[in-house]
Amino acid sequence: MRTPPQQKLLALMSATWHVSKGESSIATTPIYTQYNKMCEVEDIIPLSNRRFRDRLNDLSDSNILTKTQGRGQGKQNRYELAVDVKTVVEDLLQKNERHGEVTQVLRTQLAKHQ
Repeated sequence: MRTPPQQKLLALMSATWHVSKGESSIATTPIYTQYNKMCEVEDIIPLSNRRFRDRLNDLSDSNILTKTQGRGQGKQNRYELAVDVKTVVEDLLQKNERHGEVTQVLRTQLAKHQ
């Protein structure tokens, strides 16, 4: 798995955070909320909600996330990891030293729920 650009990586890390807590299918809003928290920790200006959803869709197109389409009337898209969570935390995030603090939080979270 190649290291994605920074904003895509943060989107992936946000979805992974939820998976590491034992959630399997996560709606867009909770992922975006976690993304904003991670951007704050890393001192990065977050994308707008719309641009963030584009990053999630990019990850889905890359077969890293699986997307279940919301069916309108306020129903959100839901995302699942299409790759093993350990692969994301140990392999992909290990290659990107920029997000070390957030990566450590993910590793700790994953260890709690195994």
